[in-house]
Amino acid sequence: GYKNWLAGEPNNFANNEDAVQMTTAGGWNDVSTTSTATCLICERALPIGCDDADACTTADTCTAAGSCVGAGGCNDGNPCTADACVSAGKCSHTTTAEGKACGGTGVCTAGSCVIGTLAQPAPSCQAIASVVPAAKSALYWLDVDGDGAKVALQSYCEMTIDGGGWTLVAVVSDDKKDTWTWNQRLYWTTDTTTFGSVSALNKDFKSPLHHDLNSKDVAFVHAPSGIWAAYHDVSNGKVSFAAQLASVAGPKCYVGADAGFALSAGTLKVGGNLCSDKFFFHPADHDGNANSCTGDSNPEHTFGPGWSANSGNGCPFDDPGSSSGLGPLSNDATHERTNIGFGGPLNLNKGKKDTGSNRMEIYVR
Repeated sequence: GYKNWLAGEPNNFANNEDAVQMTTAGGWNDVSTTSTATCLICERALPIGCDDADACTTADTCTAAGSCVGAGGCNDGNPCTADACVSAGKCSHTTTAEGKACGGTGVCTAGSCVIGTLAQPAPSCQAIASVVPAAKSALYWLDVDGDGAKVALQSYCEMTIDGGGWTLVAVVSDDKKDTWTWNQRLYWTTDTTTFGSVSALNKDFKSPLHHDLNSKDVAFVHAPSGIWAAYHDVSNGKVSFAAQLASVAGPKCYVGADAGFALSAGTLKVGGNLCSDKFFFHPADHDGNANSCTGDSNPEHTFGPGWSANSGNGCPFDDPGSSSGLGPLSNDATHERTNIGFGGPLNLNKGKKDTGSNRMEIYVR
């Protein structure tokens, strides 16, 4: 509460002093909400305006945090226009000179930022979304290190979920190919082998960007259901998703309610045999035992991303390799398990078997 009151304050003069202000002497004084002070701290919404010193905004009001905020403004979010205030609440947006740099690697052309082309590759899909908010989900050219040794390549950018800016790094598909197997589980971490084609995303695919693009967030999009799940701050943004996966030894036994990464956004819901909407690195087989992973003589661990599901022995982590992982199964080392992550426990894999109709797309940002 407020303790350093001026002498005789607070007094709620005329029963009309619902706000407080700090005086130049450092003490508090209660005042009316009709006070002419720029901003006040009050116990109810202020009915008065203020001035945020921006001629292009209107209806300036004090916020509960004590700042003055106006509505509107002239910034249209386009780096290729010069935004100016004509009069209060009215703006002009003048196209800037052709060839002006935008978005770090793009150029302004006819009032729009051209970025993500072979001539003007972007460092990431997020860089494209930041300067072209209306960018569509499509193939774009990316170059993660600019003038460095890595070459530009095409990548699919997902621009519709969770604010967009997602770069595809992998696909796990039921395409009748044994790619993401236990014997090849290090594809997820330290093995930089790539495979598949960005033009055939219904098949197993791994982009060099899985290892080369530093990221913080990861998202999983299931097909054919369209169910998706995004997890923020999985990493610090200074390493790739592969490196972050490699930082955790697996299989990993998860004990405790705080384990795993909480869902940040998405349409994924707990139901069916899915125990949780969290995702985990390399979950070991608990066979439903929340406190141990040692009760099964033939455990079914997985490696890489996985979820917690019930495969007959209860939650949590009942046979993740065969129920809720993305390919690797410890007791069947040469075959890719096609339960497709959370798709299996939620019975989402409704596509025709072995055709690539059932798959998980993995994105980073």
